[in-house]
Amino acid sequence: MDVTSNSLRVLLHDTINEIVQMREDQIRAVDTRKGLIKEMKAKKLPTAQLLKLATAGPVDQKKVEELKLASALLGIPVAVDAVVADVPVDADLAAFAKEKISVIRSIDEEIDGYKEKIKEKYAAAKAASLTPNIIQQIVEFKIDPTKKTKYEERSSLLDKYLEVLG
Repeated sequence: MDVTSNSLRVLLHDTINEIVQMREDQIRAVDTRKGLIKEMKAKKLPTAQLLKLATAGPVDQKKVEELKLASALLGIPVAVDAVVADVPVDADLAAFAKEKISVIRSIDEEIDGYKEKIKEKYAAAKAASLTPNIIQQIVEFKIDPTKKTKYEERSSLLDKYLEVLG
C-alpha cells in the first residue's frame, strides 16, 4: 500500500488522532468509573453484586436471593416484583448507592460508545487499505510513549539476533 499519497496521509493522520482522542476519553471514563467503585467500597457496599443486579435482565429466583443478600448486607429494603427484603433502611446509604450505580451505568454506556466508534474507525481505515494493527500500535505509542521505547528495544534486539543468524 502506498501511504505517500496526500489523501492517504491525511486519512492516516486524522484516523490516528481521532482514535487517540477517543481512547484517551475512554481511559478517563474508566478511571472515573474506578473512582466511583472505590467510593462505594469505602462505604462497605457490595459493589460488584449491586452492579450485577443493576444491569441484570428479568428477575428470576436466583436474582431474588442475591437481592435479599445484598439487602441484608446493605441494610436497605429491596423490592423485586412482590418480594421485599425486610431490613431497616439507611436512607443516606441507599441514596448514595443508587446515585453511584446510576452514574456507573451511564459511564458504562459511554465506554461502550467509545468502543463502537473506535471499532468503526478501524473498519473505515481497513476499507481505505490502511492496516488497522499498525494504526493500533501507533495509537498505543501516542497514548503511552513507554510502549514505543519498549518496542524499539525489542526491535533492536531482534535486529541483532537476525544479524547473528546471518
